[in-house]
Amino acid sequence: MLYPLSNKFGAISFDSVAGIWSWTADQRLVMESFSLVWEVDGSQIRCLEKTNSVEMNQGKDLHGRYSELVADCGASGTGKKFAISFRLYEEECFLTIKARVKNVGKTVIKLGKCHLLHESGNIDLGEKAEETVALCQTAWVLDNYVKKLYSENNCHRSKTVGLLYNRSHKLAFNCSFMTFDRINTEIEYSTSHNKIHVDGYCDFDGYELQPDQEIESETIGCDWSYDPYASLENWAAKVGHYYKPRIAPKPSVGWIGGWTWKDGFTQQTYEELVLENSAAIQTRLEGFDVTNIWVSIGNLKHMLPGNWTAFNKTTFPHDFEWLVSKLAKNGQRLGFWVAPFWIPDKLSPLFEEHKHHLLKRQGEFVKCDSRWRFGKSGDLPPDERVGFYCLDGSHPDTVDFLKRTFEFYQKLGIRYYMIDFLYAGSGSTPGHFLYDEYFDRSKVKGPEVYREALKTIREAAGEDAYILSSTGTTFHNIGCVDAVRVAPDCGEGRPLIKGMNEYPAMYTINTWNLIRTVSTTMANTYFTDRKLYYNDAFNVMTIDKPIPLNEAMITVSMFALSGGPVMLGDDIATIGEERLALIKKALPPYNKMAKPADLFDAVYPDWPKTFNLKVEKGWDEWNVIGVLNTEPTTVKMELPLDKLGLEHGPTYTVFDFWNEMYLGEIKDRLEVEVPPHHIRVFRIARSRPHPWLIGTDMHVTQGGVEIERLEWNPNKRYLSGVCIRPKGETGNLFLKLPKGWKPVQYEGLQTAKVPMDKSLIVLKPLAFRTETLTWRIDFEPEDEAEFHNLLHVGEERVILE
Repeated sequence: MLYPLSNKFGAISFDSVAGIWSWTADQRLVMESFSLVWEVDGSQIRCLEKTNSVEMNQGKDLHGRYSELVADCGASGTGKKFAISFRLYEEECFLTIKARVKNVGKTVIKLGKCHLLHESGNIDLGEKAEETVALCQTAWVLDNYVKKLYSENNCHRSKTVGLLYNRSHKLAFNCSFMTFDRINTEIEYSTSHNKIHVDGYCDFDGYELQPDQEIESETIGCDWSYDPYASLENWAAKVGHYYKPRIAPKPSVGWIGGWTWKDGFTQQTYEELVLENSAAIQTRLEGFDVTNIWVSIGNLKHMLPGNWTAFNKTTFPHDFEWLVSKLAKNGQRLGFWVAPFWIPDKLSPLFEEHKHHLLKRQGEFVKCDSRWRFGKSGDLPPDERVGFYCLDGSHPDTVDFLKRTFEFYQKLGIRYYMIDFLYAGSGSTPGHFLYDEYFDRSKVKGPEVYREALKTIREAAGEDAYILSSTGTTFHNIGCVDAVRVAPDCGEGRPLIKGMNEYPAMYTINTWNLIRTVSTTMANTYFTDRKLYYNDAFNVMTIDKPIPLNEAMITVSMFALSGGPVMLGDDIATIGEERLALIKKALPPYNKMAKPADLFDAVYPDWPKTFNLKVEKGWDEWNVIGVLNTEPTTVKMELPLDKLGLEHGPTYTVFDFWNEMYLGEIKDRLEVEVPPHHIRVFRIARSRPHPWLIGTDMHVTQGGVEIERLEWNPNKRYLSGVCIRPKGETGNLFLKLPKGWKPVQYEGLQTAKVPMDKSLIVLKPLAFRTETLTWRIDFEPEDEAEFHNLLHVGEERVILE
């Protein structure tokens, strides 16, 4: 029997006899012959083939109004009863599927993968399927790409989020999990006989379901769209709406020291270095809201992870209450690095204290052989250095240990945390440290066990604490942290300790492969920013000499384009004014992350290079485009304006931020040439027939944070504005005057004529004696008669009358 679900976009058809369903959208079959398969006790059960009854409902949930089909399946002597829910939403081409199983037998059953979308079905993405690309997410800091579907044996995998996009037909299919906090979720793409298959499953990984108990799968969502970017952003918005994650009002801006240029481990006391930089931040970066002072490893007794409440009196002679008080006087908060799942295997009694609540695999303790290079462990031969066992997040003693640790820190005054090496407890994602023995078997191993520990940390740290996660899963941290390190370590130095990659220096320059990896990951994960958490992509901003100027410009640009957290890595007490001024060009962070304009074009093994930040203010909107070149040769490209979300037809002015250069006007495309190992940043805004801003030198967004208001008065012919920067700062506005305009007064302005279009460039210097600066410049026509003729030319008449 056929059961239909329909909305204005199409219909779902469920065949209860064959046990399959199909979806027609836009008057064509887009998903055909899909089944639902659940692995139970090692066998694959096609749940829908044994449908007992079907119930049709109407309702409303967080995603909107829907029509629902619930199929009751199984039982009749099998010992297993299934319920499958399909919800088709009224106002969009969006479907969700979830399943529930109940053990109605008398013995335990073991659950494996629940294939909510089974690969036996196929999808239709239109003609030229070979142009299809696939989003491949690892939910980890590496190997996040968009790949050609017809590559690598035509088989790809993605964690939690799945998207296929036919670039020729311009059709996107999103198959992503709407929930993922309990069970490992994956999507696999494959092809056979010119058909595209998708397998979306949550893996219960041997979970034992007791008699008379039931459990639900995660929920998967499917939607069709002509815009792959909007599809990913909508998924993240829906997930954020469902989980309602607690996120700090703004991303952290802070400082980490003791690692680069000055060594708080071997050269001077870490405490002295912190105090020097705290004072320097207060004077040299006053007003830029550099709030969090991150101390890492040097605070721990023997510099040994696990000694969370035992401190190092050599590097920090005073009590931390004293240091917290000192920093507070400068408006700053102390932060600690913590690896919450690590228990050292030697040099500490911690293993004996905690060995009853550690994760195991095949009877052996799960262990991270890190060969820890700091402190007493670093004094040992490499093969004898400390490794770490992994705490079981489901065990009450682990929960108690973490609760006591973070409550102690909370009382101490710690308000910033970088919690690291989380893969030690996360299990299946990213899968580096798998386990099969854990305490609370009512929980599914993987995300559910892991999040039990994270939720404890979040609660014990306090409402006003800012938590950044690192070196572990990403999506599963939603609601437990404020920010997630979405890419590998970048911009960090290291103390002068033999065995460090940087030794005998403290920093490595020209790491172009790393910069490429980080920017690629930033591009492939952009859509989660501020919806699930803050995406922390570029980690630490270190730009002082001898780092080459081009590398410093790349770092500042990418931080500003990311709009995410900023952790300063330089010695603020000694950094030169020139490089200090560069730091300021990324502060404060703008309130969104740039979108990778070439995400679905520059696919693996190529990588995204063009980052498009749409800046929106009450007085105007414009695009800031960053084009990154990590190659040793010059890159030339043409960027069609529609790829940047701009209309063809209108005229746009282009300003080169780093070269402080007006590049003229464009209509259809931007021609770009980027030198080797460099970046160019352009401001593209609609041309105006009257004097108007084209750029600033104060912030990479060029008006996004430093200009509060800008207004042209067409009757009195003046431009006025309100700018905001910390007291004592200076900067410049770049204005363009179309042909026929000139300032009434030239005092305080610097002007230059542009031969290519006869326009004038006016430089307006600003000196902030207070944080808010109001200014006005009057203009007049160069020739009054010629000016009146201009009033009859198109847009000028509308604006200037």
